[in-house]
Amino acid sequence: METASPLSSTRSKETIAASWPSRRGVAGFERSFPICRASPGSRGRPTGRKSGDRLLFCEGWEGGGASYSFFLRKSGGGDPVRLGEGFASDISPDGRWIISYLPHPPVRLTLVPAGIGESKTIELAGFDAVAGANWFPDAKRILLWASETGHAPRGYVLDLAGGPPRPVTPPEVFPRWVSHAVSPDGRSIAATDPQGNSFVYSVEGSEPRPIPGVLPGEEPVRWTADGRAVYVRKRVELPNRLYRVDVTTGKRELFKELMPADPDGVSEILCVVLTPDGRYYAYSYLRMLTELYLVEGLK
Repeated sequence: METASPLSSTRSKETIAASWPSRRGVAGFERSFPICRASPGSRGRPTGRKSGDRLLFCEGWEGGGASYSFFLRKSGGGDPVRLGEGFASDISPDGRWIISYLPHPPVRLTLVPAGIGESKTIELAGFDAVAGANWFPDAKRILLWASETGHAPRGYVLDLAGGPPRPVTPPEVFPRWVSHAVSPDGRSIAATDPQGNSFVYSVEGSEPRPIPGVLPGEEPVRWTADGRAVYVRKRVELPNRLYRVDVTTGKRELFKELMPADPDGVSEILCVVLTPDGRYYAYSYLRMLTELYLVEGLK
């Protein structure tokens, strides 16, 4: 959407106006080579898949409507396929099911087939908002980021066999952007507290332990395939640097610097997803460009 605001007026009744068109885009890569790009008007956020053969992303307004839509696209190219309304949060380990939810009531999760099949609905009674969800490696549980009515958001374990969601992180501990927080063995969750410090939270309820080597303000993106390290980044930083940090020793390694090939107007890297081996990754970004206009002959 573009808006124009008068900056100044002269005696000759000329007005200079400026507009700040905002655009969001999505870029994806195999190692260092682009594999997909969304349209310039994209308002999407990508969600990765383990093998990197497909990209799941969401788009709103121009491309997906006021309630957003989610699409699946082959990483090698081709047209994206619209799968449903709302936000898509994760693809199951076997690639068959996608977790989705609406940005408005009713508050529930919908498991949407990536191919042929019927969707499954999971009602979330007593909850007033969903912030995201991840599959556990066994595909029998879901890590739900949500808030119960009258309470702060936090992480819950949702067993697909039945039963109410069980809290696994303290209140206010939830990812502000897309995160694949569950460890490969399904026993731990990497997340950041309200003060910006990162911890490993036990699914079974033992005491959380700080992740050494992660700087204040950095956020976990996902675990490595061997479960020994997490990828972290500081969202406000440009170029956006992605580090691999050993959760035991705190050893840090720069993994990648993220920035679109055309950096003009890019003000923020919004969401980052990548496969556990780091071979494939995708990110969305915000671009804001200013346009000036001279209006003459005003009366």
